[in-house]
Amino acid sequence: MDYRSYRTKWVEKLIILMLSSGITLLMSFLFYDSKWGMLGLIPVVLIVSKIWKRQRKEKRNRQLKKEFMDFIQILSTFLSTGSSLENAMVKAEPEMKKQYGNESLMYQEIIAMNKEVQLRKPVEKVLLEFGQRTGLKDIENFGEVISFGKRGGGNMIGIVEHTMECMRDKWETEEEIHVVMSGKMLELRIMNVIPLGIIGYLRLSSGDYLDPLYHSFGGSCFMTVCLLMYLGLMALSYKLMTIQVE
Repeated sequence: MDYRSYRTKWVEKLIILMLSSGITLLMSFLFYDSKWGMLGLIPVVLIVSKIWKRQRKEKRNRQLKKEFMDFIQILSTFLSTGSSLENAMVKAEPEMKKQYGNESLMYQEIIAMNKEVQLRKPVEKVLLEFGQRTGLKDIENFGEVISFGKRGGGNMIGIVEHTMECMRDKWETEEEIHVVMSGKMLELRIMNVIPLGIIGYLRLSSGDYLDPLYHSFGGSCFMTVCLLMYLGLMALSYKLMTIQVE
């Protein structure tokens, strides 16, 4: 599997279409009071699809990183008992199955990597290619270090343990940030909904008051500007809330 991209399933595509239709219908009602606002469905589908894929990819990458840290911890344990890297990976297979189940990302990857090693493919090359497929810097670095270590006769136990410690420290930092930002993201979502709630309340309680904004060319242009400003500020706010740990 190439983790650098995310492919939506047909069920997800249906959910995206339903979400996009609901959002477009709401925006048409609040900003244009016209069925012609549904013409914006296509760009909304594209935007929602992009956000959906990004969020699912980030969630999958987080799970992969967590499972990978446990994988190298298991490797470290078997290497410290005198096993070679190849044998340690074979022994890690049932351990990962016991810990995460048959459908876990790393368990499936370990099965595939062990099969490649059995076909006489160098284990360092297998790990290097896996790291490249993930697109995650930490896993890529691990594959590169293992590759250099195997060619230069390096201390595999020390390499694996050092990588595990570095990834664990970074993961703990990311988790702390994630916990703090989760509350802030909830507040941000509420703030983003408030303007729509105000417009909706005015539409339902004082519809005549807003009629000039919907049934004239100038009003439509004004509401379009308001919509673009709202979407732009919402995108900016989410971007400012995104923190990357290097």
